[in-house]
Amino acid sequence: MKSNRVKINPDILKWAIDNINYSIPSFAKKMGQKELTIKKWLDGEEFPTYKQLEKISYDILKIPSIFFFSDSPPEDNLKADFRTTSPNTLKNLSPNIMITIKKMKALQYNLSKLFNNKNPISDTFINNLKEIDNNNIEFVAEKLRNILNITIEEQKQFKTSEIALKEWRNSVEKNGIFIRKAALKNYDISGFCLYDKAFPIIVINNSQPFNRQIFTIFHEMAHLIFKISGLDGLEEDFSEISRNNRNIEILCNNFASTFLLPKNEILIYSGYNINDKNISNVANEFSVSREVVIKRYLDFNLIDKNTYKEYLEKYIKEYHRNAKNKKGGNYLNTKFTYLGENYIKLIFEEYYENKINKYELFDFLDEKKENNINKIEEMLYRKQKL
Repeated sequence: MKSNRVKINPDILKWAIDNINYSIPSFAKKMGQKELTIKKWLDGEEFPTYKQLEKISYDILKIPSIFFFSDSPPEDNLKADFRTTSPNTLKNLSPNIMITIKKMKALQYNLSKLFNNKNPISDTFINNLKEIDNNNIEFVAEKLRNILNITIEEQKQFKTSEIALKEWRNSVEKNGIFIRKAALKNYDISGFCLYDKAFPIIVINNSQPFNRQIFTIFHEMAHLIFKISGLDGLEEDFSEISRNNRNIEILCNNFASTFLLPKNEILIYSGYNINDKNISNVANEFSVSREVVIKRYLDFNLIDKNTYKEYLEKYIKEYHRNAKNKKGGNYLNTKFTYLGENYIKLIFEEYYENKINKYELFDFLDEKKENNINKIEEMLYRKQKL
């Protein structure tokens, strides 16, 4: 008996293959198919089976299968999207990061279709905030803190940086910005964001320490306030980008540091003896990275530029030395960590209101097994009761 074929949009398949930098021979090898078969799929002469589509979606391109039924591929220009990132950095992005970017673009596109281009959670406040400049950076940071409704006193009460990250993430998500975690498998890349007026997305590297992930959220938030997509790396590379884009990237770093460690808080330490112990103590008190602390010390001339560079190089080396591939933990916990409880709740609500079908539910939750869907729902129910 002939397997059922699934009529997908060949333009979407071509877009997906090209954008992950696969050639037809390499893609055919991955699929275990002849090159001629792949060419026929791309020409729309033949179509893959449902099982083959699942393999394309989940195992190779990591793009939800629902995406292949779209009318047309989205406009996609990595250099334009991440214009404040050096071409050299973009050129060296790993396939894993490229796939994650495409996956998030697909999610953004499908959320837009599902909700008719209107954010179901909130009108995203980033569209109403003034663009950041050197004169208003503290004002915008304070305004954002008021929107997120977490005072500096509450920030200092967070017992661990893990708790702080959960609280910041929850507050940001409840204000209409989608946050995903991903194992980017590249310790030098902290995360990225994709700007959209209705569906902005921030992705943070789950391999990095919690306090670094917090910084990444607000670095990317600054990109969104500028109404652009952006990418955050551990080390700054401003080569081959314009002065304006370089200034934006510097402002994004300054904004994140200013937001997390305001001027009146850091000046309290102006009379202290600054050393590793002092820096670590301040970092722990505010649930921020040590880089944020030394950046703020530099801002107010509590250390000079050479001392700042020495500390920065030292901390980056320590990050690399301590970097480990995290072993997979509990599957369900990982699912909730990566997708986020707010997002999972939203998708189940759409399903039970018959706005998406069962197959779309699987796609939005990045799942193939019905048993896992049931377990995710059970865990969501337990979490909501707490």
